[in-house]
Amino acid sequence: MKKMSLRNRILFYFLIVPFCAFLITGISTVIDMYKLQYFASKTGSSIAKEATQESILIMEKEIHAELMMLADGQATICHLQIERMLSAIKDMSDLYKSVVSGEYRFSKRVLEGETYNQMLKDDFTYVSHPSTLTQAEVKKGLSKLVMTRNAFKYFCAYDDYYTGMGIALPNGLFFKYDWFPIPLDYDVKKLDWFKTAIAKKGKIAWFNPTLSPSNNKLSLTFSQAVMINNKVKAVIMIDVLPQTISNDFVVTRGTDCFAFLVAPSGDVVASEDSITKKLNWRLSVQEKLEFKKNIMTKISRNKKTSFITTFKGQRLDVAFSPVTNTKWGVGVATPLKSIHSAAGQAVTKIKEKEKFYIVSTKKHIKERIFIYMAIAFIASIIILFIAGWTALKLGKPIKQLEYGVKQLGQRKLNEKINIKSNDEFQELGETFNTMAVELDKQIKSLTNNIILQERAKNEFLIAAEIQQAMLPDVSMPFPEHDEFDIYAEMHPAKEVGGDFYDFFFVDEKHLFFSIGDISGKGLSAALFMMRSLTLLRHEAEDGFAPDEILVNVGNELEHNNEPCMFFTGTCGMLDISSGEIALSNGGHPPPFLRHNDKFEEIETKNGIIVGALPLKLEQFAITKLKLKKGDTLFFYTDGVTEAFNSKGEEYMTKRLRTTLQKLNGANPREILEGVSKSIKKFIENSPQSDDITMMTIKYYG
Repeated sequence: MKKMSLRNRILFYFLIVPFCAFLITGISTVIDMYKLQYFASKTGSSIAKEATQESILIMEKEIHAELMMLADGQATICHLQIERMLSAIKDMSDLYKSVVSGEYRFSKRVLEGETYNQMLKDDFTYVSHPSTLTQAEVKKGLSKLVMTRNAFKYFCAYDDYYTGMGIALPNGLFFKYDWFPIPLDYDVKKLDWFKTAIAKKGKIAWFNPTLSPSNNKLSLTFSQAVMINNKVKAVIMIDVLPQTISNDFVVTRGTDCFAFLVAPSGDVVASEDSITKKLNWRLSVQEKLEFKKNIMTKISRNKKTSFITTFKGQRLDVAFSPVTNTKWGVGVATPLKSIHSAAGQAVTKIKEKEKFYIVSTKKHIKERIFIYMAIAFIASIIILFIAGWTALKLGKPIKQLEYGVKQLGQRKLNEKINIKSNDEFQELGETFNTMAVELDKQIKSLTNNIILQERAKNEFLIAAEIQQAMLPDVSMPFPEHDEFDIYAEMHPAKEVGGDFYDFFFVDEKHLFFSIGDISGKGLSAALFMMRSLTLLRHEAEDGFAPDEILVNVGNELEHNNEPCMFFTGTCGMLDISSGEIALSNGGHPPPFLRHNDKFEEIETKNGIIVGALPLKLEQFAITKLKLKKGDTLFFYTDGVTEAFNSKGEEYMTKRLRTTLQKLNGANPREILEGVSKSIKKFIENSPQSDDITMMTIKYYG
């Protein structure tokens, strides 16, 4: 068989094979496109129907979830308001117990011969008692009751929600601070708040809003019996405006939903108007019956409940959430017609989109078929013209490629292979050119990376030096003070750490101290740490309390904080003359206190993280301690308890407590050195996973 020349083979492959391929591919593509058109039309209709049904279900679920979220949110707000009132009545109960026990009394108070007005001294304090009580019994009882006057006055004068506070003895003697007078023969023994509180023996008694007998205004009353040795010694009562619970009852504004409030009695005592969004506390008898019949019968009082019911002639989706630790509850309802209306609009849009996409698909497929046939025809013509030329010129690009490869082997990276054959040879030549350019870039990039790494290393070293310079000197921080000793250490996990500590005197006898853990590690954490430390110092020097310092610093850091960086930390103020210390915690591990030769964790009232979110003062609290001679405080970051060994085990708080107990009686520096040795022994050769920072204060008095 006669051999086919290379030129003829090239002509054959360029002409016959592509022609057959174009022909077969073109016919099959046209057939497939028409099938695709039919399939797209049918599938689009089916998907549209399914999407319509699913959109209605999803919309109902989302609205139902939003209702429950609204109810939960308002229940949380109500819980905070109720906790504030419970705190007030507890404070008054504790005050009266201290009066009865003799811990609290007026100095040189003589009641003999004084009139009621002389004893009360206030236009807003009133007394009532049964006519059966003698003058001596009244004065004897008032000698203790009158001592609560200043506390009553404080609550009522500085809180607009409290309209009156009173305390009654079991014999009916009643002492009250109120904006309006009460009758002298006002018999509390006949009132529900008095009888119910005695029956409950120390538990809170709630009552539905009623008209106050002193000012004829709607008032919410709750009471509690003061128990001493399991005996009722008095009953504390507080009148508050109903708005105390519902002041922030604005969860449905901007919607057609409405909310309602359920009292401990199980009655709906207030309902939000769906149009004006104002809370109505004076529900008609008909409205209360409607609520009780169609809503309250379907609610489980002590757990979240959701259901669909008919109310005032329309179908409603209702969500109910109980207020934590109380028998109050909040409900939110929305008309189902609103859900269906929104779903109907979604269905209309889906159908319009379906029609548009089907028409667009048909048009697009026809255009693709025409374009493909045109391209195939033009390509066939072009192939006929370039096939012969390519066969003749095939040898030239091969030699050019050979030359280019040799130049590349000699590292002459600027040499270019210039092939204009519009085929694989040109692509291969361009690939060689691209490879040479990329290789040249890689060499330059490697050189630049080495330079940048050296520069970054120097920057890290400078940042570390700056960071260490900002931390206070722990060698001998305050040699002129022998009332206390303090020592701190920070071991960063990287070249630059994110933890910090600080201590300095804000005046002659008050030492401010802080310790914190920045989110993240490395240079960004170090820069954030420097800013946080500067702000803490500034706020402390301005005389703010620890909780105010954390709030002010957090709100300042939150501005322009796009990475949402934050820190957890503890700061405090130590009076070195008395040993009194005030701590405030922002989401940080609680410190340990050595007292009576034993280390125990301090139960601090934790706040939240500082820097990522806007903060309010009520989110933080102050823990007060009084250190005695020899007492020691140990502060640390979570890098201590979360240190890992090679087995993946954590150091844990329990192991830290054991280590501290072994160091009982040591000075601050010895304690930190002992804990550091214990951690190193535990992790062995494992890399340090987080910054480790510790600070110890020992009080000598």
